[in-house]
Amino acid sequence: MISYHPTESLVPVTSLSVAESLSEDLVQLQEQLEDTEPCYILARLDDPPSEWLAISYVPDSAKVRDKVCVFLDDLAGGCT
Repeated sequence: MISYHPTESLVPVTSLSVAESLSEDLVQLQEQLEDTEPCYILARLDDPPSEWLAISYVPDSAKVRDKVCVFLDDLAGGCT
């Protein structure tokens, strides 16, 4: 899991042990998410193991500026 910080940098926060399936990994991931802090999640898919899934998590209760920055990062690669 990668956290987005107001300093506009991405900081690795944690990694989780692989479960039996992606569905179980996502359940495990829910325990790590915060109600007010957006983050990016990189999940390696089960088959083939070289593929990745990128997830932008933006909770409704996040600060508006953080929501906008994540949106802009997803569109154009940055927030100024």
